[in-house]
Amino acid sequence: MWNNFTKSNPEFKKDELPESWYFHNNKEDANRLAELTLSGKKKASSGLYLWYEEANDDLPKMGTKQIITGFDGMALAIIETISVDTIPFNRVSKDYAEMDMGTNIEPLKKWKKAH
Repeated sequence: MWNNFTKSNPEFKKDELPESWYFHNNKEDANRLAELTLSGKKKASSGLYLWYEEANDDLPKMGTKQIITGFDGMALAIIETISVDTIPFNRVSKDYAEMDMGTNIEPLKKWKKAH
């Protein structure tokens, strides 16, 4: 997938192969969230700030590309981080939750339950 991407986008040919991963920790959710990403319904992703602190890891960086796979590891999409925000849990908006959850049916309630 990356080779085809760089052939179509030669400006990224010198970039390193991006990290690949799947959403969540189980097959059903990983594949469902990948499908929502492919359909354009899922346009955001969230991580706990505390996790980055405890892991002594950097926050995501704008411009970073990642390969999204299904639970089986098959590459499905290349995504790019275009914005990074730190938002207190109790200030996450319905609009953001809708972008992250890929649904407009009670997105904030679902987001809070999931996170």
